[in-house]
Amino acid sequence: MLVYFILIFATLILSQAGIVIRFADTHYVTVAFYRLLFATIILAPFSIGSLKKSYSQIDKRAAMKIFLMGVFFALHFFFWIKAVQTTKVAHAAICFALNPAFISVGAFLFLKEKIDSRTIIGLVIGFIGIIVIASGDLSFHDFNKNNFLGDIYALLGGLSFAIYFLLGKSIRKHIGNRFLMTAVYGVGALLSLAIIFYAKLPLGNFSNHSTWVALLVLAVFQTILGHASIIYILKFMKASFVSTFLLVEPLLAGIVAFFLFNEHVALTAWLGYLLIIIGICFLFRDQQHD
Repeated sequence: MLVYFILIFATLILSQAGIVIRFADTHYVTVAFYRLLFATIILAPFSIGSLKKSYSQIDKRAAMKIFLMGVFFALHFFFWIKAVQTTKVAHAAICFALNPAFISVGAFLFLKEKIDSRTIIGLVIGFIGIIVIASGDLSFHDFNKNNFLGDIYALLGGLSFAIYFLLGKSIRKHIGNRFLMTAVYGVGALLSLAIIFYAKLPLGNFSNHSTWVALLVLAVFQTILGHASIIYILKFMKASFVSTFLLVEPLLAGIVAFFLFNEHVALTAWLGYLLIIIGICFLFRDQQHD
């Protein structure tokens, strides 16, 4: 029962990332760097015990997987943040939301996870819900090059997240979560810093103090409490179930925005939320039968 609570809690936190990112007024790679750097610094002191327990399990193969997790985790940040800055959030959400499909197929091919018919039904219904939610903002009449590029960035972000997710699932049972995530965040931060130096991107002197606050919030809540919790529960749940459950993010984001910011929620959005809930119900039935 605890893992379900952790999954819901982490999903709620992750669903608010888009709102927080809007307060980070700087380059998308810089946002990713500080988000990962702060998370590494905060989590490192708590990962020593986890390292001692996991050290004997870290061979060359595991070390390579951890390194690749860090690379693809950072790449997913780059692509997703750039997508939100380039195209409509609705466009980006639909393209990024394809990652459960990538994960389900990858889990079946590489992790030998069985895909139950309920999972497939839940996945399809969830995707329909995502499309219905965004339908009010999508129009062929306002197509432009930037929107198209933003959609591609979001799609690449979803693919990068899927690879990171599957790598995490493959080694989570043998390596402690705190050490694993500290190492992943550290690799991602170093990659981001290398890109910043190479491209001569800004490292400070932000136009407002809210950027620093947003970066710290992203590190503590979305990165540590959100993403690290998701990787933690992969030890106990199927990758296809967890990834598809994350489709509930638009529902949680819409509810929070409605109460905190009094944002109008269209009728089509409520219909989409209902479809997502129905899809999640199919997933819970599949998980209980697993």
